[in-house]
Amino acid sequence: MTKFEVAIDPKDAAGAVAIDRIHQALLKALAVRMKTDKITRSDIAHRLGIDSSVVSNCFEGNQNISARMVGEILWALDYDFEIVLHDVKEGPNS
Repeated sequence: MTKFEVAIDPKDAAGAVAIDRIHQALLKALAVRMKTDKITRSDIAHRLGIDSSVVSNCFEGNQNISARMVGEILWALDYDFEIVLHDVKEGPNS
């Protein structure tokens, strides 16, 4: 079996992790609203005044969305958010 090793720059890895965490949080918020309020991606797009394909691309991870777009989507879902930073130099128990 062929094994490939790919070196990922720590900066690129940190960026990828951040994007993934944001994407997962958006998907979780969408799932809650779809279940509790029966909201659809089209409903979100209509509330934002944008094409539904843009919203779908955001939730499918097909585009790197801006912080502004994250805020607008969360607004459309009636969510607020906060950012919690952790100093990695201090360790988990500091």
